[in-house]
Amino acid sequence: MIVTGGSRGLGLGIVRNLAGAGYRVIAVARKETDQLTSAAEEARNQQRGAVHFVPFDLGNIEELGQFVKSVRKEFGALHGLVNNAGMSFDGALPLMSNSKIEQLVRVNTISPIVLT
Repeated sequence: MIVTGGSRGLGLGIVRNLAGAGYRVIAVARKETDQLTSAAEEARNQQRGAVHFVPFDLGNIEELGQFVKSVRKEFGALHGLVNNAGMSFDGALPLMSNSKIEQLVRVNTISPIVLT
């Protein structure tokens, strides 16, 4: 099971719940957090499910195919996906630079579609 944005917030909660239910969870985020490390440790101690961290920037649309291949090679078949990752910027959309708008669309819209 892959959970994008699984290093903190709602994504981390999903990771913890799935691992607690016995699933092997692959948390995907740009960087690992202390909370995610703790969740992996808890899963090991409880011997229910497992939590693994795989770093990836979901804005790299062109590399998503290779990312999935490498995850499948390392962990085997994938049986679920939670597209939780998302990003935002402060301010009104009409006042954002084109590069920020493009980044929002890549991470929040295109990446989940391609990953699915």
